Amino acid sequence: MTLAGKRVLITGGGTGVGADMARGFAGRGAEVVIAGRRAERLEAVAKGHGLIRAIAADVTNEASVASLFANAGPCDIVVANAGAADSAAYANLPRLALRDARPDVAADQPLVWR
Repeated sequence: MTLAGKRVLITGGGTGVGADMARGFAGRGAEVVIAGRRAERLEAVAKGHGLIRAIAADVTNEASVASLFANAGPCDIVVANAGAADSAAYANLPRLALRDARPDVAADQPLVWR
């Protein structure tokens, strides 16, 4: 399947799955725009790939997102891959956060994920 003539925008394109998707889409002939907060990571992915272009952007900032789409141009495919999350060992997660995730569990019941 060829994607020649298509433009793909991938947020979170500087690392991991986003970077792999960028290479995959470019390998199928798509023009790929990768976006993320860390310009150096984006440039590393784009380096040597004539079809991959990097744009630094922060998807948590509305003005930055507007600028991203203005600079990327019309897109045929948009992959919203950027993510941010707090992480911690399971034992350090607050009980309240777990209860909020399962409101059907009473506060005095043990929480078991199935």
